[in-house]
Amino acid sequence: MAERKKPPGDFGEDGTVVELLEIPLAGNINNGGLDVRRE
Repeated sequence: MAERKKPPGDFGEDGTVVELLEIPLAGNINNGGLDVRRE
């Protein structure tokens, strides 16, 4: 996973959250952001 590049404005440190859910940042914020990162 360390070889993955961080997408611009990613929510997770390694960007796995945004990439895994495949939803816009607006969706992350709407869902609370932190709750989504529990994946």
